[in-house]
Amino acid sequence: GGKDFFVAPLALSFGYGLIFATIITLILVPCFYYIAEDLKGGAAKILGKVGITMGDTLYECPEPRVPGSEPETEEKTKVTKPRQKGAKKE
Repeated sequence: GGKDFFVAPLALSFGYGLIFATIITLILVPCFYYIAEDLKGGAAKILGKVGITMGDTLYECPEPRVPGSEPETEEKTKVTKPRQKGAKKE
């Protein structure tokens, strides 16, 4: 066929939209997170001089839990039997 005049603008807008969204996702959003971290650290230092304490990081990753690395406690290892009806509490 011939040239379709509706497809070319649609393809161009779709392509530019993908490029714009990729730049925002990969560059702009992480930059905003770093700026927010810096602002929080600066605010923590200023408020620390006044006497208000707060963490200097905005987003903290908790320590990863490895299965089996936690110490066993008696409560976790204690096995209880189900009580029968009419049995006295111990």
